Amino acid sequence: MASGTAEKLFFLCACVSVLSVLIITIYIFVNGSLAIFKIGFFQFILGMEWAPGSEQFGILPMIVASMLGIAGALATGTCIGIFTAVFLAEIAPNWLVKIFHPAIELMAGIPSVVYGFFGLIVIVPLISKYFGGVGNSLLAVIIILGIMILPTIINISEAALRAVPKEYKWASLKHTGIGIPSEHTDRIFERFYKVDKGRSRSMDGTGLGLSIVKHIVNLYSGDIRVESQVGTGTEFIIQLKQPTN
Repeated sequence: MASGTAEKLFFLCACVSVLSVLIITIYIFVNGSLAIFKIGFFQFILGMEWAPGSEQFGILPMIVASMLGIAGALATGTCIGIFTAVFLAEIAPNWLVKIFHPAIELMAGIPSVVYGFFGLIVIVPLISKYFGGVGNSLLAVIIILGIMILPTIINISEAALRAVPKEYKWASLKHTGIGIPSEHTDRIFERFYKVDKGRSRSMDGTGLGLSIVKHIVNLYSGDIRVESQVGTGTEFIIQLKQPTN
């Protein structure tokens, strides 16, 4: 009985939400269509001037600015969000993850009007101070929109990364070439070691590349190994351990 009442209540809430959005859409369309029909649809879309007092209703600059703002926000927000998700899922210790997660969830719950007010009070004056002008610019829009989309991108990316089995979280590089003889595979990570002694340091490198890679892997308590067969090629496999508390 209680479950049936709850389902009806949730269904009623969903209907109210959908109906509210529908009513708002109809209201905006009815009140805005008069101007569109008066000046023509293409003039409305392609017009360059917006002056209601002079009956000029061109929204092309608004469309272009909106598209540029969205593109800029996606470019910045996606990069920062994915890098943050990788850090939280693969590198950060659990105690730090427990601090970041509530902060990210809190960001997702902040109303958009608060972000807009923050941009107007903080971001716009900073842009005006360091870049000149009034500060009300496309850059301010990109920064605020980029911040707003961060929680969604971080949560989705982190969930996707954590869903990948540990055995798949290996990096490998395979080169189909002449291969490395077995007597050299144990020493190729040594500094300045070269398999082909005939190569010069000035033309073919110093022999430090693989030693640097091994050092970076060791910093993360990882493991790197090489599998090679003469005439077939060489494969380098890197495995990083999961972070601990």
